[in-house]
Amino acid sequence: MTWGDLGAVAQTLITIGGSVGATWWAIHRRISTVERRVEEVRSKGAHELAEFKLAVAEKYATHEALKEIEERIVGAISRLGDRLDKIVDRNQISARRRGGAD
Repeated sequence: MTWGDLGAVAQTLITIGGSVGATWWAIHRRISTVERRVEEVRSKGAHELAEFKLAVAEKYATHEALKEIEERIVGAISRLGDRLDKIVDRNQISARRRGGAD
């Protein structure tokens, strides 16, 4: 092998190495760009999720609060029904005393 042949082999190896290096650098750059974008999206999603959770906590009633309100409403309706029963009973007693029918 002569110096000319050795130079040609070296030049070929340098060209191949340069091409591999350039390709590696381009792939790494794209991966880095994608990683940054993924982190931006993740961060934005986490922020929006935190805002949504805060809005839900501020604006929506808890299960316990709804249960308490339901119990109060049912109690009030029950008391109202009792009062109406008393009114109907009094009217029936008054009608019987007057000699009227139900």
